[in-house]
Amino acid sequence: MRKSVFLPALLASGCLAMLAACGDDSGGSSNDGGSGGKSGNGGASGKGGSGDGRGMLGPADSEEDINPACPQEIGPFDGKYAMKGKCCYRTSNHARVTKAADKGVLEYRLSYFMTNNHPKTISGGLVKGATITRFDKEEQHILFRFELPREDGDWAKGPGKAQIGAGRYNCDGTYSFYSDKAATVSGELTDKARWAITSVDVNVDPDGATFDDQVKVVWKTNINRKVTYLPYLLAMADASGKKPLEWEAASQGFSIISMPPLEEALDCVGTRVSDNEWEPNGQTVSYQRLDANSQSAINVLGNISLAQLQAFGAAVGDKKDDPEYQVSSKRCKPGSDGCLWQKLPDSLCPKTDDEIGSWGCHVGDPDNEDKIKTECTADAPSGVLDPDEGATSLGQCCDPLAEGTNGLPACNAYRLVSDFVASAVEITDKPSDQIQPNCEL
Repeated sequence: MRKSVFLPALLASGCLAMLAACGDDSGGSSNDGGSGGKSGNGGASGKGGSGDGRGMLGPADSEEDINPACPQEIGPFDGKYAMKGKCCYRTSNHARVTKAADKGVLEYRLSYFMTNNHPKTISGGLVKGATITRFDKEEQHILFRFELPREDGDWAKGPGKAQIGAGRYNCDGTYSFYSDKAATVSGELTDKARWAITSVDVNVDPDGATFDDQVKVVWKTNINRKVTYLPYLLAMADASGKKPLEWEAASQGFSIISMPPLEEALDCVGTRVSDNEWEPNGQTVSYQRLDANSQSAINVLGNISLAQLQAFGAAVGDKKDDPEYQVSSKRCKPGSDGCLWQKLPDSLCPKTDDEIGSWGCHVGDPDNEDKIKTECTADAPSGVLDPDEGATSLGQCCDPLAEGTNGLPACNAYRLVSDFVASAVEITDKPSDQIQPNCEL
């Protein structure tokens, strides 16, 4: 990673998190779709083991002891919502599910989230500790909620619902998704509903080997082919005691690609090993378009955009305003003489409504750095590429150098693979109209 005059400020602020996390690439590769970083055990056991994924814990309404290794930054530190168990969950999914009749509700907060496949730009190991601190201080949130069918005390085949999106901590041990009135103005972004959560349909098959086999999103109604936004709050509160919005990350195609099966992941996906150390046991993929991530500036990085950061790394000296240090500049092969680009886009994401209805984001560069198999074609799709209906192509290939090679469109997005720890929490039924308060008061 190139040295940066902004690195001290970057570390002090906690750097980037969530969908654009400044992660740690030191623990392993995600090129094969497996779990990068350290591998946690995700739970005590699945079917054939203790059966509840939480070890020998007794009745469904019993919860584990408070874990002193959990973050001691933001309370409650005792009582009902204190952090418990190996992954520091605040409220047990196990208790909720066991009491359920025809529907089991699983609710999680990502306690750890690190992009691992951009080592030269946004996932260098130098900022791992600072990023963990940002999560530990409850400053950033992706929340999961799954409503899955149950029958006779067990998971059942059938339709369900999933909600995955940005949210906030309520400072009392509970969490909330954002409503369609919560988003504040950020540069050109003015839609107050852009942080709002939307339910998607899932098909559930309890016999699947992993969670992503058991809970499959229905492609036709999957809203995440559209752009979704994740807010980033300033690390420091303003004069009123609130932590205002600093910038936003725009993402498409967010998906869970690795997670233990249901009975192993009821309360924990991964482990808090010790102070400031986690073992993740889940993995996601998402895509970030250059144009959508050029609309807001990251103050702590000298007001560069996320798109600049992904393409060039942190700013060096006065190059931030150099015409060659813009995502609109001519692309060049990283490492070549005089080339400022550190990583080229490798994916193609839909932009228009017609495109979004026909195909999703996919790796379009056959020679991508991560060596991912490319399921793309030379020609643009002429119909809907619904994999649930047998489509084998993901869409058209793309040119990372934007030179029009073989008539291909320019790659317009980056593929991000991230490791995560998910901890069971309570998500309120009412989405919040307000940005997260400063819970350190």
